[in-house]
Amino acid sequence: MTSLSLALLIAFAPLLAADEGTPSGTGPAGLLAGPAVAPAEPARKSIVERGFDGVLMPLDDEPEVVAAFAVAKDDIQRARLESVAAARTKAFEEILFEHYTTIVGLGDAMRSAKESGTKGATAAFAKLREVNGILAPFRARGDFIDECGSALDPAEAAEARRLAAEWRAARAAELPTGEGPSDGAAPSGNARAEARMRMEELGAMVKRSIQRRAASRTAQFEHLVKELDLTPEQAERVRGLFMEIAVQEIQGTRERGAYTRREQQQVFGELAKILDERQRRKLGEMITGMPAGAP
Repeated sequence: MTSLSLALLIAFAPLLAADEGTPSGTGPAGLLAGPAVAPAEPARKSIVERGFDGVLMPLDDEPEVVAAFAVAKDDIQRARLESVAAARTKAFEEILFEHYTTIVGLGDAMRSAKESGTKGATAAFAKLREVNGILAPFRARGDFIDECGSALDPAEAAEARRLAAEWRAARAAELPTGEGPSDGAAPSGNARAEARMRMEELGAMVKRSIQRRAASRTAQFEHLVKELDLTPEQAERVRGLFMEIAVQEIQGTRERGAYTRREQQQVFGELAKILDERQRRKLGEMITGMPAGAP
């Protein structure tokens, strides 16, 4: 062995011996070991999701509702949350059905405010105060997490609130604070953004109520829609028809519940306007139970 090789062996001997005496994966790494890898931390939950353009994706329910279900551990707990959510929805819809025109009018007032400046903004926020008064009994229930009670333990409730607050902060960051009106009658700056977020959430709740009622109505005619083999365009028009019926029921201009025979005839009449000739013949056969042209 050359003197250089012997010198290197003597120099590295203590390090090599240390490696041999250390169990794999424990103790200090030797000279030949790779970089240490720290154990990965569990991913932190979030209900904030963004599209390809970086814009925040909307939620399919109130932030607290989505957050509560995100922290639920099993089907039993989710079933308990579903029961709470159903009761909360019923309480909201009772108020909505009684004050539909006023509540929906808030959206029109806010849109008008964008076009008419300070005066319009003042009127819009007056409408917002009116709607908030109507919703006071519902607001008094607290948010969804408040209503969950024992369905969430304290740690789960705290985590759900964190998730909901994180989503709202992300949405607030997307909204322009804008300039407040000069007469001081309406909020300005961040308060304006907060009011807009509340209005958005209210609008989403109204829309979901209409969609639920429309879906229950559509279900009564699912077999009909399937049998008629509607095109995508026709199906969209049919959905629009049932959305209109749902709004009329919420407004109280159409009786709620099962269709009367007269209402069924009205629906079939509207459907006939959407269908082509072949589909209208099929619709007639389904209504009468007889082939088209039979005496």
